[in-house]
Amino acid sequence: MKYNFNELKEIVKSKMSLKRFTYTLGVVEMSEKLEYIMLILKNVK
Repeated sequence: MKYNFNELKEIVKSKMSLKRFTYTLGVVEMSEKLEYIMLILKNVK
């Protein structure tokens, strides 16, 4: 079963408290940014 990102977000949000959801989303965004930065750094060398 495939969901798009927004559907997935809604499902997760309904299962979690809002505070916890916001925190989790923040962690996900940070890890994506870190991954992106690492990619850039790798390509620079």
